[in-house]
Amino acid sequence: VTISNDVLSDYDLDDRIRSRIGNSEIFFKPYSKEEMLQILRQRAEEAFGKKIDDKVLEQCARVSFLEHGDARRAVDLLRVSAEIAAKEKKEITVDHIKAASKQIQKDRVEEVISSLSYHSRLICLVLASKMFGLDEKWHSTMSIFEKYKEYIQSEPVGYRRFSELLKDLENTGLIISDTRSKGQKGYSSEFQLVVDPRIVGEIINKKWWDTHVVKIKK
Repeated sequence: VTISNDVLSDYDLDDRIRSRIGNSEIFFKPYSKEEMLQILRQRAEEAFGKKIDDKVLEQCARVSFLEHGDARRAVDLLRVSAEIAAKEKKEITVDHIKAASKQIQKDRVEEVISSLSYHSRLICLVLASKMFGLDEKWHSTMSIFEKYKEYIQSEPVGYRRFSELLKDLENTGLIISDTRSKGQKGYSSEFQLVVDPRIVGEIINKKWWDTHVVKIKK
């Protein structure tokens, strides 16, 4: 039995093996928003022992359905919302769902960033400052590199190594790239963060971020 999230995968099996196993594929569809809501109602009743406002559960189901369709993460979102509400000594509200969603995203980003090298963290910080300060999503490799050289307080890596680090960051899920035609100049890669630049900036260096980015923009 082989389970995969990649529906187009052939599991890298040898052709001779694939022809003999007589495989049968079963596809499991993601949960619908209504199914997600039913799961949350059941879990909420078991966890809290009382009825939770349906608007709260509907918001939790909607956010989870749109972002990932994962029931376990939906339950986790409800749990974190309850923890935030408990600290405030209040009943769970839609605002707590929104706050929990941001907190979960921040926790995941923080975990990824903590595993990065100094130069990779600085690249993320540079890209975050450019996106936040200029209100522009996409930025070229050269523009990021030039700003990186301004910010770094030690010996910078070369442009080629810098490009490799940018590509490596794509594998973390923090950034994405897009290759665009520049006419006679050929093609150029541009990058953007897929998470809120403010989250990245505050995680890497909050004091610097507040002083050099947020304050200047204001």
